[in-house]
Amino acid sequence: MTSAPYLSIVAAARNDNHGGNMLRRMQIFVNGVMTQARRYQVPIELIIVEWNPPANEPKLSTALTWNVGDSPCVVRIIEVPNQLHQQLCHSDSLPLFQMIAKNVGIRRATGEFVLATNIDLLFSDALFEFLASRQLQPRKSYRVDRYDVASDVPLEGSIEDQLAYCDRSIIRVNHKDGIEERLVETPDIEQVLHNAIARSSSLKWYEKVPESTLPKIAKLRQIYKRVLPTSVRNTILSSLPKDFQSWLVERSLLTAKPLPIAPEPEPENTPLPTAQPLPYAKLHTITCGDFTLLSKIDWFAIQGYPEWEMYSLHLDSILLYTAHYAGITEEILNDDMRAYHIEHSSGWTPEIERSQVLDNRLSFLGIPKLSLEQLDAIARLMEQIGKPLLFNDENWGLSQHFFSETVIAPAIVQH
Repeated sequence: MTSAPYLSIVAAARNDNHGGNMLRRMQIFVNGVMTQARRYQVPIELIIVEWNPPANEPKLSTALTWNVGDSPCVVRIIEVPNQLHQQLCHSDSLPLFQMIAKNVGIRRATGEFVLATNIDLLFSDALFEFLASRQLQPRKSYRVDRYDVASDVPLEGSIEDQLAYCDRSIIRVNHKDGIEERLVETPDIEQVLHNAIARSSSLKWYEKVPESTLPKIAKLRQIYKRVLPTSVRNTILSSLPKDFQSWLVERSLLTAKPLPIAPEPEPENTPLPTAQPLPYAKLHTITCGDFTLLSKIDWFAIQGYPEWEMYSLHLDSILLYTAHYAGITEEILNDDMRAYHIEHSSGWTPEIERSQVLDNRLSFLGIPKLSLEQLDAIARLMEQIGKPLLFNDENWGLSQHFFSETVIAPAIVQH
């Protein structure tokens, strides 16, 4: 790359097969970024923070294929070693502190703008066309809708084949107002119906077979309610301590308590209850860890994600509220500028059973996480005081540490 990158793309990973077929999903991700950077001539640095790499597995620099070619994309793999990881609470149970890892990459990014994302996404061509137009502005927080797609994205296919597969294999859409379940398009409906009848007459609601090959959109369903108990509200608003994390822990507001169970979808013709307005700004927090794009200056102004030693759930939402109350305006890009997420078997999903498995696992291991009520309380507090809460100090992103780095660039491989 002969010029400074316009955009830094930051993600965190380790070669531990997280969610199943992790290397396959990650290969699709890196191939897509490098191909679209070349196609639209966007100078990009792709920063992968390899956190606590497993001792018995190859490093990502050798486990993946890096066909940079003549793409205006440089790959930087920053390694955070096990020795540092072990210094954090819950390190024996939680092998990757995702938001601290992303902060490591964001802090060391050199692009004018920085996108924090994950390693199992494909971006639409329309999104890359927008990036190539260089219309991004400081003091804005850019968000897109995430489209979850079936897992069989063709690894060896062209980017056109992969994006076409994604468009016809949408499982759900995650947007500002909620989550829409979709029934995946089926090429041979008669055969599918036959197989479904033969398999069972008691399919779960999200497994029902469509009556035609056209995708259908289920009604929006209420995934959760933001409810703030009076006792929690009074505790949160009673003071503004300096050590906010310790203050939350002391009052048992950071716990391993499972999340509320999502309600079953309403019957087909039953109207959904009217959602009560939030007592603070409504932002596009759903799946925001997959796409949050700000200027580098703004990332530094709000000092990145909260570096709490806990599971990453909702920490990305706190970042958005911190940005909002710091005067950074949210801009949701057009629907065609979207991110496709390759479905896998780990992490939070709206399905009750899978979400409950994650909750139970975290509770069993004693790994704390932020609940919706706690997120609600923190957002209310920022609204109450009319300013952002900055949870990190000047050393955010582990800036005081030096990490080894592998750089992969056109015709150059440096260690």
